[in-house]
Amino acid sequence: MANCTNIRSVIQTGKSANVSPEEIQIFIGCSLLLSCYGYPRLKMVWERFTRIPVIADNIARDSFFQIRSNLKVINDNDVSDDSKKSDKFWKVRPLLSKIRERCLQQERPRIVSIDEQIIPFHGQISMRQYVKGKPNPVGLKVFVMCTTYDLHLDFIFYEGKGTDVQSPGDTSDLDIGGKIALKLSDSLQPWSSIYVDRYFTSELLFDILLNREAFATGTLMKNKVPKLTELQTDRDMKRNGRGSVDQIVRNDKRCCLVKWFDSRGVLLLSTESVKLPMEKCSRWSKKEKKILRYQPPCNCKKLQ
Repeated sequence: MANCTNIRSVIQTGKSANVSPEEIQIFIGCSLLLSCYGYPRLKMVWERFTRIPVIADNIARDSFFQIRSNLKVINDNDVSDDSKKSDKFWKVRPLLSKIRERCLQQERPRIVSIDEQIIPFHGQISMRQYVKGKPNPVGLKVFVMCTTYDLHLDFIFYEGKGTDVQSPGDTSDLDIGGKIALKLSDSLQPWSSIYVDRYFTSELLFDILLNREAFATGTLMKNKVPKLTELQTDRDMKRNGRGSVDQIVRNDKRCCLVKWFDSRGVLLLSTESVKLPMEKCSRWSKKEKKILRYQPPCNCKKLQ
């Protein structure tokens, strides 16, 4: 990275920045620390009354901005035109590969979750996405596999429409969410439990995962409910009150579809568990302004 930064400096200014690998490490560490402060101007870090000693004592202001303006992860001439067309993240791919390599070295627990995450970013690039409902809706979308304590085990950056994910076996019938979940689960130990949301969940995906010795549980979209499936309607379940549960188990006993009524019907598909045992939970109701006690199905409790 230091070599690529020096090359870019020569191209841009005609003079090498003479940056060393140690300086790059300090720069990255200071940049991560700076993100926690939220200063409106970076130069405030080196000013008298707003100085941050841990940063200002380790890197000079001019050196910081020199590295920042010339930072480069890869030499453009080392990347073929085909690679540039096929990989929209080619400019930072070596860095992403190193991070992913360390993620793959983490111990694989039995219970993991797969979800999408937004890295806030407002720059003008084609990979920028808008995801309604996220705390930071605009940025780069990343599909992440995490442990129950939020440790990242693997990730895939979403490049936009047309993104293709390769995974062993025939996955042509899966949608993009299913392909991503399958790819991220490649490194798991046998009979792991995978929890996903409705973006990924499908009966076909869960069958493939079960054949690969992995259990899966997730919320399901109504339009993905298998045909000829008869469950109680929301109207009928509303009459029975909050906490009503209905379920149907497939003939081969390998998959279970549970419908649980909270404020509305929630569909849960699982190859690991059924509605029993019912769990005891509580949550605050804004409407009634009190704590409500309820009993969701076993697989719903685990998804929370």
